[in-house]
Amino acid sequence: MSKSTTSLSGKAALVTGAATGIGKAIAAALAAAGAAVVVNHNHTPEPADKVVADFNAVGGTAIAEIAAVVAFLASDAAGWVTAQNFRVNEGTA
Repeated sequence: MSKSTTSLSGKAALVTGAATGIGKAIAAALAAAGAAVVVNHNHTPEPADKVVADFNAVGGTAIAEIAAVVAFLASDAAGWVTAQNFRVNEGTA
């Protein structure tokens, strides 16, 4: 796999499930590319706080937020996705 040269500096990324596993790996890749990362978790504050501390310790920008992310799809006559929504229960992001 080749290394991406895309810079995400000045961009923000909300990664669901970013406290552990695949979500954490995705958040790390986005942070390495320069994005400010919101480490979203629904019920794992300790691992999320550790991920944020790790990213910030190496010069990244990250915050942890507890949130239930609710996505809904509304399609037009052709079946294309036209809407998505998320709700943050606590905090600001």
